[in-house]
Amino acid sequence: CQVRFGGKAEIAPDSDPTVVCLCQQLEAVFQHGLKKGNARIGATILKIGTSQKHDGPAFWQFLKDVLSKSEVERFSSLESITTDVGRGRAWLRATLNEHSLQRYTEEIQASQSLLKSHYDSHAYLLDTERSAMLPQMAAGLSTIVFAININNPNLNGSPRASSASAPGRSSPSPGNPSWSQDIPEAVVAPEAKEVIVVKKKKKKR
Repeated sequence: CQVRFGGKAEIAPDSDPTVVCLCQQLEAVFQHGLKKGNARIGATILKIGTSQKHDGPAFWQFLKDVLSKSEVERFSSLESITTDVGRGRAWLRATLNEHSLQRYTEEIQASQSLLKSHYDSHAYLLDTERSAMLPQMAAGLSTIVFAININNPNLNGSPRASSASAPGRSSPSPGNPSWSQDIPEAVVAPEAKEVIVVKKKKKKR
């Protein structure tokens, strides 16, 4: 994403495959290792004429304990966002638009007690060495002019679903339900300064 849009006047829209891939990778980081006890499993969100079922934890529950009251209200009042999954995704995209992801990742790193109450010990965000790369990665995105729609109803889907797949990149999808069992590693490539998610090999059963 940095290679494609960094330092340029060109706007990075949410329809661009590199932006889609970046959002998916960041979601994987915040989703990884969430305690299932924090999820409203099987909760059904009813809308006019439709119903949607969302299973599994959503990192919005953690964000509610990190964000200020006004920030929580901001994302809770989005007209087209009706699920906790969607609110977490909307927040993440807003941080890219507003270049605030670095500040938030630094605050999150300093909130170890909250992290431990919402995430299992193997979670990416509780790995001191790897999570320390997040602010650096976020700083590298500050030169990109993002134009991502945060009030998009497509963000309401299951945390295991992905909105789209960028060409040549593997991403979480309903057809790959075991993706969340792999540990994502956010790596900042020195030359390209691009965020890449690398999955560790599964342990042999």
